[in-house]
Amino acid sequence: EEAAVRLIQASNTYYVIGLNEFGCADTARIMVEAEPCCEAVMPNAFSPNGDGLNDQFGPVTNGTPQDYTFHIINRWGEKIFVRYNINDRWKGLYQDGRPAETGTYYYMVTGTCYDGTPMKLKGDVTLVR
Repeated sequence: EEAAVRLIQASNTYYVIGLNEFGCADTARIMVEAEPCCEAVMPNAFSPNGDGLNDQFGPVTNGTPQDYTFHIINRWGEKIFVRYNINDRWKGLYQDGRPAETGTYYYMVTGTCYDGTPMKLKGDVTLVR
């Protein structure tokens, strides 16, 4: 059976137990090395129109930074979206649930990688309806 796990440290040890059809058990230890989490990219546009394609916006990474923050700001400097979990994506809504207008918004992503390297991304994204 497969399981997806986010790796937080550079070296990770997992213990597995297997059972055969007779109930006999065996164990194994698996070492998994993590990729650096500071390698992230940001799309430059998205379309939150409910079609299932590019409906959400956020960093694309395999890593899990610590002290993570993701901000979206409109052209007037108003905070539209703030999250602290790498899996949370902006769906093109204000914090009160109203749809944000078509246009350019600004993002800033900060965090710390497992090796202590700071993660900082900033730029703009175009919201298209």
